[in-house]
Amino acid sequence: MLKLSLEPLDNQANPAFKDAASCARWLSQFQLTDVTLAHATLLTQLYQLNRMPLPSDIRWEILEKLSDTIFLVQADYSKKLLGKKLPLLEKEFTTLISSVMLWQQMSIGYQRCLQAQLDGEKQLNVVEVCERCLRYNQLQIFEYLQACYEVDAVLWQQLHALYYFTEELGIQAQEIRDDHSLQGINKKPIKRNISCQTTYIQTLLMNRACPHELSRKKFQLLEHWLMQWCHDMTLYFNVATGHGDAPPLAVDLAGTQGLQAVQKGAQNSQQRYLAMVSISKLIRAKTILLQQGQSPQQVGLGEVPSDVNCVEFLNYLHQCWCENINNVETPTQSDIAHETQACYGLEEIYTYLANKPFRLKSKGIDMDVISRKRIAMFGSTQLISDTPTTNFGQPLEAYEIEEESPLGVKLLRKSLAGVRLTRNQIIALRSSTSGIFKVGVIKSAQVTYTGQLAISVRHLPGLAQAVTLDSKSPRTPGTKPPAAAILFPALTEVGIPASLLIPRDWFQPGLELEITNQDNNKFIVRLGLSAEKGLDFERVNFT
Repeated sequence: MLKLSLEPLDNQANPAFKDAASCARWLSQFQLTDVTLAHATLLTQLYQLNRMPLPSDIRWEILEKLSDTIFLVQADYSKKLLGKKLPLLEKEFTTLISSVMLWQQMSIGYQRCLQAQLDGEKQLNVVEVCERCLRYNQLQIFEYLQACYEVDAVLWQQLHALYYFTEELGIQAQEIRDDHSLQGINKKPIKRNISCQTTYIQTLLMNRACPHELSRKKFQLLEHWLMQWCHDMTLYFNVATGHGDAPPLAVDLAGTQGLQAVQKGAQNSQQRYLAMVSISKLIRAKTILLQQGQSPQQVGLGEVPSDVNCVEFLNYLHQCWCENINNVETPTQSDIAHETQACYGLEEIYTYLANKPFRLKSKGIDMDVISRKRIAMFGSTQLISDTPTTNFGQPLEAYEIEEESPLGVKLLRKSLAGVRLTRNQIIALRSSTSGIFKVGVIKSAQVTYTGQLAISVRHLPGLAQAVTLDSKSPRTPGTKPPAAAILFPALTEVGIPASLLIPRDWFQPGLELEITNQDNNKFIVRLGLSAEKGLDFERVNFT
């Protein structure tokens, strides 16, 4: 039988409302102009409400009254974390925890209702109560996933225990009408049928989609799609696969993780299996229709942001869910180093490739670019790190190699301190065996339970060379000061043309630039097409 960890009730608790009518009056006067104040007020009132003894039906009505306002406030409050690098600063991390705590207080409120049912009260529909408990547990998990923080094991245990309880009652697949939850890509009210099993599977699939690799737009879009796709999916007690089918995924209801690949001989009474054949066919069908020219709306994907490539995103989801492989290709463990060192940004990478700092040549400037940027970021030229400082660049940061392949690598930073990072930043890695720097792009970043930064890097092809850009060429008048850049020579044997990594604000099609290499040889290039745009760089072709 389910055991809920709830604190004792307190007759001294005094919320601003004690029934649905007084809650409605309070909400009618509630101010939403200051989202921080509104969030703190809701958190305080929910805490008081959850400590106060109340009949379960009255508590339920109050929570249902509050839910729409809470969704609205949370949607605005979570915007404070948009675009933040990892690890979060103390103030940003406090914002994350406050968001989780508000969902947690809603979850505790519904758990009070569920505990009353377990104690013999029968005023409420137990299916509705269990679904609400699962939903607000889900929203706590989603909050961590959106912020790219590893989910607390306790939340997984709570989610699994709640779902297992619905199985014990045989109500996991019973549908209820949900008329007021604010979810979906635009956080608009969506009227739909929902079940405990559907809510549970949505949570599992969202986590399996490696959301630390997704932008917030893609995360919200996937949340919207999952509300449609999970409706007919079912968890099974046994696993069966056909030849060529998408392999099923497994979840251990006694564990502390989400969906995992099915391991041979690992079946037990707490293991459940999710068949992926139907969703694999659904994704493939939608991909084909999009490639044939149909719009996302025509294939049932709804409104999609213009900067999201639907075909690419669907292929990514199919790989995460249906192909049973890691996002970094199969690792090759032989003859690889267990450790690597990293630096970031075009100017820092230039420094290590050229073995000299990048300096502006303008008159009156006696401080190199690296020092100025370090002062802007950290308040001094020193950086807190366990790695010794060189005499010309920021200290290289040490990482443990967790997985490696020719195309990419997964790393775990050894120190808790270091440069804050995010997706689509440029990075250079120096092997402890070869000493050669390999330049790549950060695919994903996530903070682990231990507070360490875990990143996934996609290598860029070719041997990187440090060069200097100058727009003041004989053919191209300009005013930009010289800039650091990275040159990748052509790999003719595999058909990859030469390319340049340049600062984001430099690219113009047809622009002529003067390039100076490490031997001080100069030549003129004409920029062609932009092949890739990152957070702090742009990769361009040239002639």
